[in-house]
Amino acid sequence: MKTLLRYAAHYTSQIALQLVFATVWVASQLVIPWLMADIIDNGIMRNDVVYIVQRGLLMIAASVVNVASLLTMLYFLTRVSAGISRDLRGDIFEKVIDWTGQARQAFSTSTLVTRNVNDVKQVSSFVDIALRKIYTLAITIIGAVAVAFTLDASLALLIFLIVPFVLLLTTMLTSKVMPQYAKVRESIDSINRLFRQNMHGIRVVKAFGKAEYEQRRFDGAVADAYDATIRAESSMLLLSPLVLLFANVLILVIL
Repeated sequence: MKTLLRYAAHYTSQIALQLVFATVWVASQLVIPWLMADIIDNGIMRNDVVYIVQRGLLMIAASVVNVASLLTMLYFLTRVSAGISRDLRGDIFEKVIDWTGQARQAFSTSTLVTRNVNDVKQVSSFVDIALRKIYTLAITIIGAVAVAFTLDASLALLIFLIVPFVLLLTTMLTSKVMPQYAKVRESIDSINRLFRQNMHGIRVVKAFGKAEYEQRRFDGAVADAYDATIRAESSMLLLSPLVLLFANVLILVIL
């Protein structure tokens, strides 16, 4: 984590701008339902057409700000994640080039390829999740709770009923998924190793008629990577619908 923060420090200004526009994006999202409630309570219920039109125009403005801030946020986020990946890959390559022969023997070529390609991609994905999903989710929850309490404090208290279930669910899924992602990395190492061996030794494979045997080995490695990825991703994908289920149950309780 310290190493990642050191790389992220080179993009402090862009990260700050990304967080600012992410905050604007979330705020504009929260304003729209608040304006809708205001239209119903103070416009439709009082038959005030002028008030409805004024609040409707504000909703349109909020929607425009929402789209513009989203695009700007994604622009800065892309530059940050791509920049960190570029710097990290360059430094890994320079580090490997400077290794002694003894240090080099501790890692296979396939492992180094995986580290420089797949693992750096995972770091980029983590940056994207941290800056976009986790941050926006956190401020969305805080903002939604604040808006809910301004509308009806007694009903808003019911929101906290699902918090323990969400935390427990997240902990269980995370503990289950982490070993699966470790198996994914090992499988990708095997794929890279087998591919490199066959490309370098293609003449030997052909000479001894081992093409089908090597094909079966490679297919097995690919199948292992496929299975591990399916198990890991399917477990993580359960989080969103299950949280949504808890939220819908809460809505039923409120109704």
